[in-house]
Amino acid sequence: MKAKTKFIKMFYKLPEVARKELVFDAYGDRPMSLNVICLEIRNDTKLGKACLHLLGYEDDVKEVEDE
Repeated sequence: MKAKTKFIKMFYKLPEVARKELVFDAYGDRPMSLNVICLEIRNDTKLGKACLHLLGYEDDVKEVEDE
């Protein structure tokens, strides 16, 4: 499963109040709510990709065996 999909599934399981209140401060100077982070991730911005990485979301890698 893609990291983006994992994050969005987690995001929509949270209560709406938590989405507004929870703050992520990745760089020490730009705190963002999860709503903002979700918008960045959904729009595939560089900041969104960096936030996914910093939050620990990684794409699953399936190994394909050669036949």
